[in-house]
Amino acid sequence: MATTKTELSFEGERELVTEARAHELVQTYADAEAQPPAFTHITLRNKSYTIEAARVIAAFFSRLEARGAFAQLTSVDFADMIAGRPEDEALQVLATLCDALSAIKTLTRIDLSDNALGEKGVRACFGLLQEQEQLQHMYFCNNGISAAAAGVIAQEVLLFRGQDTPTKLETFHFYNNMSGDGGAIALAKLLPLSPALKDLRFSATRAQREGSLTFAKALASLKKLEKLDLSDNTFKPQGGEAIAAAVKNMPNLVEVNLRDAAIEDDGLVAIAGALREGGAAKALTTLDVSGNDLTAEGMLALGHMLRESAALRVLQVEENEIGSKGAKIIAKALKVGSPALEKVVANVNEIGASGALALVKAVVDKKAFVKLDIDGNQISADGVASIESLLESKNKDTNSDAAAPVVVTTLPSMNPPLFFEIVEDLVYRSNKCDATSFPFLATLQLNTVVYLSYDDLSRDLAAFFAEKEINVIHLGMKYRTASSQWKGISEGMAKETIEYILDQRRHPILVMCKTGVHFAGTMIGCLRRLQNWSLTSTIDKYRNIAGSVKTRFENEQFIELFDVDLVTLPQQLPSWFTVHQRLTEEERIALSRGEFFPGRTLAKVEEQPKKEPPQLDAKTENEVRPEIEEVPAEATETPVLAYQKYFFYLQGPLVSSSVKFSEKKSIIGDDDDD
Repeated sequence: MATTKTELSFEGERELVTEARAHELVQTYADAEAQPPAFTHITLRNKSYTIEAARVIAAFFSRLEARGAFAQLTSVDFADMIAGRPEDEALQVLATLCDALSAIKTLTRIDLSDNALGEKGVRACFGLLQEQEQLQHMYFCNNGISAAAAGVIAQEVLLFRGQDTPTKLETFHFYNNMSGDGGAIALAKLLPLSPALKDLRFSATRAQREGSLTFAKALASLKKLEKLDLSDNTFKPQGGEAIAAAVKNMPNLVEVNLRDAAIEDDGLVAIAGALREGGAAKALTTLDVSGNDLTAEGMLALGHMLRESAALRVLQVEENEIGSKGAKIIAKALKVGSPALEKVVANVNEIGASGALALVKAVVDKKAFVKLDIDGNQISADGVASIESLLESKNKDTNSDAAAPVVVTTLPSMNPPLFFEIVEDLVYRSNKCDATSFPFLATLQLNTVVYLSYDDLSRDLAAFFAEKEINVIHLGMKYRTASSQWKGISEGMAKETIEYILDQRRHPILVMCKTGVHFAGTMIGCLRRLQNWSLTSTIDKYRNIAGSVKTRFENEQFIELFDVDLVTLPQQLPSWFTVHQRLTEEERIALSRGEFFPGRTLAKVEEQPKKEPPQLDAKTENEVRPEIEEVPAEATETPVLAYQKYFFYLQGPLVSSSVKFSEKKSIIGDDDDD
């Protein structure tokens, strides 16, 4: 009788698996252990295992292997299984479980994503990783992998047979790591020896120009690629040209993601032309070129490609500067091409009413089309009305052969700008909004707007600020003029922005950039550094607002390295800043006196009499016990840690369980819940 092939998986909710719980999970496979099937896939993901639990599971694996249960094993998913474990224990867990499968050399798929690995973590997994000659699919996503660890993966794991023997890799995903230029250069050596590669994701690696360019040039060796994701790396136009040279020989490409790749117009022109010339444009289903500082010039080349993109379903060009001119170029191309199109995303592109209307007209009659995103542009109220009127007239057609109703995202008349945030009292940040947000902005009674992007304000926005007598400080233009090639953030810009924010005479103040994410978010991050927020909380706040697809490593790096000593404090500081500084200084003084809490020293804590727990006799031991009253902080044996506002980093954990909330509140006052 044929042996049943199956999967070994500890299903259920996310949990910490202890030794006892591991025995319970293993017991669910008691029948399988007695008569083991031929397992083809093992997954331990979405749980966190202690070292004791890992030993129990490793012993279970050994018993199954001895009975031949892993003879046909081809896939192991060990993603996300050491969350919250101390480093030493996490490394032991990885080594214990991977070593238990070290005799298995039939694997074609390994996923170690969402584990904090680093070089030591990669080496801890050698029992699973090494000498896998049949390996076809490898995933290292969100692992915190360094340049050294990337080198280990390339040379000791995937190229272990030497530089003359190609791998069998078809999928390689390497996302959200810290490998930088060194990692990009190390992994670039892998590409010429992976001729079968079909699915490549090399994104959010913190690679700058040198590493990105080296990796881009190495792509030329890949001829069978179908999916290519190079998002969130710094390729610049030169790297874009190298990508173009590579994709010219990739006729099977169906998905291309170049979001936040800094390719600019020159890079896009080269890539779009290469996709046409190589034949991939006809089969392409998904293209994302968002966040690349593209203008109408780049849209000309993209438009030529779109005319030939018969299979294209999703086009994303958001967070660029294509304007109405660029939108009309795209609309004209989509009108005659891309019959299978389902979705277009063109948010935050300085598109006016005429450009938006052109896009709507281009897609409204396409039978497969579902959604057009054009939020965050400069569409007038009359323009919105024209779009709504057009859609209403089209949607009245009830013919069964008519196109499905198109959904166009529009903004209500009283709507905050995209990425609007109350930073502190009378301090705000947002994107470069359009007329639909003017009623909301009017309620803020702004005194000052600091605009950080280098492009001009729209006529409507400039007129609105003039009408409301709002002082506009265009720092982006100032620093753009200082260096004609500048397209990023400088220390001078950060210094001036923070000084404007801290000058109470300019409040209420709005910090604005084109997207509301990159420039404005970075400036607020630098402000938080000056306020003594911990770096972890500062970056976390930036990421929460930016979202996973809009975060940029270069912005996070700028926040981390910004020299707060450059800032000259204005004479009239806002109270929220002075209170923060006072609390910080009070804690510094307390710590210098050896106090764990203002007025509390370790000696005073140790002097507190110890309370003996109540003695229970046999009669009362099994009775329902009354709730124990909360013990005051003054009566605890554990020293009370100094408390700062919860984002400060000078002393102790973010939250001290031995300090009541009321006691904290008496020190910091009411908070803004930021």
